[in-house]
Amino acid sequence: MVDASGKQAQSIWESRALDRSAVRAQDKTAARQLLTAREIIGAGRRLFAESSSFQFTMKQVSVQAGVALQTVYRHFETKDLLVLAILEEEIRSSVAKIETDVAKIADPLEKVHSVITGPASRQRTKQQNLMGAAIVREHLRLQVDHPADVALVTAPYFVLMEDILRTAADAGALQIVDPKRDAQIIQHLVMSFYHQFALGVVSGDPAQETAYLWEFCRAALDRGTTAAEAVRPRRRSASKKQPT
Repeated sequence: MVDASGKQAQSIWESRALDRSAVRAQDKTAARQLLTAREIIGAGRRLFAESSSFQFTMKQVSVQAGVALQTVYRHFETKDLLVLAILEEEIRSSVAKIETDVAKIADPLEKVHSVITGPASRQRTKQQNLMGAAIVREHLRLQVDHPADVALVTAPYFVLMEDILRTAADAGALQIVDPKRDAQIIQHLVMSFYHQFALGVVSGDPAQETAYLWEFCRAALDRGTTAAEAVRPRRRSASKKQPT
């Protein structure tokens, strides 16, 4: 993800690492702290990829990263914070792939289609499916224990969705009422849809189900002025007698 200036947006775990380096006298430079944190996250991601599971220990992470266990805990006080950082990197990587695909598309409506169907439409290997299921399980668990952190970690997809919806609305491709609210609802719907497939809850044909998801979302988004009137707060008539 990039910010409005075109620079790579800072991740949540990077911000936390910089905060810690600023308040701990024994820490080295911020750049070194970020490098060490990246090495620890990379070690966790490798362990996850090897087993398609988050059942590794912090000790295993320290060995894989080649750092002391104390160093791991200095950067990530709990395993949940490390897993959140790993999930953030996985999500940012996935969103970056969708952004690359979207950048090749000229039609605003097709851009929306790509963002909505992208997470569920890619062909995956058996191992990738196992990893996807593990990510979903951790996502759902952490959403209960760390809801605010999960919201921040999944924000890149929401930001991309809102931006694409605004582009489509400005181009007249969709009569969108509220891009921000619609992006939030679409994000929850798409994630729920992907979660069900990743966990094997839905047994239907992925291509057909994804096509139906798109048609459903397109109809919901293209509501026009009628929907705008429906969601607009009703004003009480001035001539109507007020209750005493």
